[in-house]
Amino acid sequence: MDKTNSEQVDPTIRQVLSQLPAFEDDIYLGMQATNLDVVDRQLRELEKELLQTYIQLERTPTPQAIFVSALSQLWIFGLYELLRTWRQRLSDLLTFSDALSDLSESEKSTALENRRKKYENQSPYLDKTDFFIFRPYQKVVADEDYRVRLINARNSSEPLFCKLEALRMSLAKHEIPGKQGSTALAPGYGRIDMTTGSIYWQVALSITEIDIVSRRTLSDEVPSLLEDVSQFIISKSLQKKIKPFPKYSYALKCVTAILSDGRKFPGTLVAWNKMIVGVLECEDLPFSGSDIVDVQ
Repeated sequence: MDKTNSEQVDPTIRQVLSQLPAFEDDIYLGMQATNLDVVDRQLRELEKELLQTYIQLERTPTPQAIFVSALSQLWIFGLYELLRTWRQRLSDLLTFSDALSDLSESEKSTALENRRKKYENQSPYLDKTDFFIFRPYQKVVADEDYRVRLINARNSSEPLFCKLEALRMSLAKHEIPGKQGSTALAPGYGRIDMTTGSIYWQVALSITEIDIVSRRTLSDEVPSLLEDVSQFIISKSLQKKIKPFPKYSYALKCVTAILSDGRKFPGTLVAWNKMIVGVLECEDLPFSGSDIVDVQ
């Protein structure tokens, strides 16, 4: 067998994003995904060349590094804005769906028609053939499986998006996330990753917590948007209960999880008040989010 045919090829950014709900039918979001994909492939070559030059010279090739860093920052901003726009659509769709959940079929039809007219009134340049933008609203009302896909997509995008959000705060606003008026750690100053040639940044998440994020790492995490994380999500009632708990770190709360069988797990780490990411002193997660009936 030909080796090139037997090796698994990682999906491109365009291929991943085009499979996401509320993204798959939108040609304009697809164009932005293509742009990010093209620049990503170019940057990977530039990063490789930068690392090779660095090793040959045994010092930083400053003009080359500045160029790669500049493109990397712009790529970060582009990916952040695209995911932000898409996630906002997910939120709008789910809010719309929740509002219609107790209505009759005729009332749902009326609500959909009103939503379509609102699009027409607010978007004078929207052509009748561009109603792929409206199509997800029809889907979320008619298809429960589609609604479940939206919820999972929003949850699975949380880790990558939050990393991008924190990095963007440092690069674009020069602030520590959530600390208006603060000054980020060396905002915009990047270093060369000696394994990939990618630019990485130190991101201050708080006064005592620093994350290190490289452009390549973020690019490589894009396929995680397609993962099913539903087993790690706790109920909405518990999400509300955890919200006022003190932070363990930037994105984490540390709680005692109480399971339906009565077992208790101190040191359960919950990210963004809803996703179980681990248990201290446990190598593997010993339960799923649906097993938790209470938290302390």
